Amino acid sequence: MANNIDFILRNGLQVMGNVAVGSYATQLLAPVNGMIISGSVGIGTSTPGSNLDINGFAAVRDDLSVEGAFSANSVTSNTFVAAQTLQVVNFQSSGNVTVNSLVSNTFVNTGTLQASGVATVNSLVSNGAISGTTGTFTSLQDSGFALVNSLNSNTNVVATNLQSTSTAFIDSLISNNNITTTTLNSIGAALVNSLTSNGSVFGTSFNGTDATFTSLQDSGTALVNSLNSNTNVVATNLQSTGLASVGSLMSNGAVNGTNAFFTIEFIRYSYS
Repeated sequence: MANNIDFILRNGLQVMGNVAVGSYATQLLAPVNGMIISGSVGIGTSTPGSNLDINGFAAVRDDLSVEGAFSANSVTSNTFVAAQTLQVVNFQSSGNVTVNSLVSNTFVNTGTLQASGVATVNSLVSNGAISGTTGTFTSLQDSGFALVNSLNSNTNVVATNLQSTSTAFIDSLISNNNITTTTLNSIGAALVNSLTSNGSVFGTSFNGTDATFTSLQDSGTALVNSLNSNTNVVATNLQSTGLASVGSLMSNGAVNGTNAFFTIEFIRYSYS
């Protein structure tokens, strides 16, 4: 007898070699010790709705890489997820998430999120860094709550509530609610309703309803309704429509306010 049928049967179905199923059987050669199937495969279902349809739990023991779009109601990962486009209702990962585009309708919880394109989420919580191409975001849009250790963006950051335990460096910041950060650096305009900082605030232009700082440094115009500082305020032009209360004020330009109280006054130019 030939060797391909001379074997010991250990399973209900046992095939030595490759397998071709469907129309492929007469058209293509299956891979060595592998299988090709011309139709759909259903696991746990007799009516598969796609090429591979799994009705039940699926476990991936190694990295998962998707070249096209990945859509799921819930994704939990302890290691690494890489995808061209990732769309989820609920995403939790204790490892790295690297995507070109991330869209979530609810919650994203991850140790490290890296996006080379746009990351749009309702709620984002990260214990690590949020970064994209060369460590920056193209655009971050958050309609809920964004809590990060470090935030870097080359363009625009839009958030209802943004909290950073480290440095927040952005070109443009727009917020309808509260901004809490240790250090805020803004190359362009920073527009917020409320800003609280334990460190330094640097910006070309700052506009807000209420601002409380340990230190404010502004090379352009700082315009607020109410300004309170326990230490030093350095500004080219400071304008306040309400109460301005600071420990020390240094200005190369004009200081304008309804009421102003200083512990130590260092006014280099003029006050009105």
